[in-house]
Amino acid sequence: MFRFQRDINSRSTVAEMSSTVKPEVSELSIPVPWGEIRGRAWGPEHGRPVLCLHGWADNCGTFNTLIPLLPKECRYVAVDLAGHGLSSHRPAGVLYTFPANVADVRRIVDGLQWTTFTIIGHSMGGNIAALFSALYPEMVDAFILLDAYGFLPTDQKEIPKVMRQGMDEMLQYEKKTEEKKRVYTYEKAAERLLAANPTLSERSVHTLLERGLVQGEGGFVFSRDPQINFVSHFTPPNPSPHIPLLLSVNLYFLQQRFSIQLVQ
Repeated sequence: MFRFQRDINSRSTVAEMSSTVKPEVSELSIPVPWGEIRGRAWGPEHGRPVLCLHGWADNCGTFNTLIPLLPKECRYVAVDLAGHGLSSHRPAGVLYTFPANVADVRRIVDGLQWTTFTIIGHSMGGNIAALFSALYPEMVDAFILLDAYGFLPTDQKEIPKVMRQGMDEMLQYEKKTEEKKRVYTYEKAAERLLAANPTLSERSVHTLLERGLVQGEGGFVFSRDPQINFVSHFTPPNPSPHIPLLLSVNLYFLQQRFSIQLVQ
């Protein structure tokens, strides 16, 4: 286990602590009905468009070390998904679901004025990428899935229990809206992130915290929305037998079009 050498007292210092060497990168903001989707862009403005989607509870910093290794002629846009990083949280009472994330991808590419593009998705971002590609195959010229295990549908008998659990979690959370967020020093926030993700390197911790923390009164607070943790919102039940069939048909079409291969 590594030790952090100092506490951080400003957002600018948080950014400076990331040792990632990046090519020229710009911050971007895409308006959505409840606020904004934030992200970063690399590469020539008119290069081949590539959208990068991070995993659950991460942020677009996930791609900071990968993108500099990829072809330079592409235009890479990595976004903080709703409720993550510096993007706006969904409005109170609105669920975090995969269909909602797919709709967000459509909002993002419409805002970027992309008609066709490539998607790179990590973990949850990979599932979103696959679902978007199945629903809008004419817009996706290729997609790359990193560590994406696919959907794990809830057993039919467990659907009521799982749905109720998610709803109860949301309702209980709504009753605590006046509760202040926990404030950390940078060091304590880093220790908490590492405890939840023991395989992260020190460099990765700093990279994720660059967008994963915001300045609060007396220290830092985590920027992500706590509601992304609700069970039924992260792993949605699948009550309709037609949805798997629809996805299977569309993914078969994608396999024929893109020559998809599954890599173990």
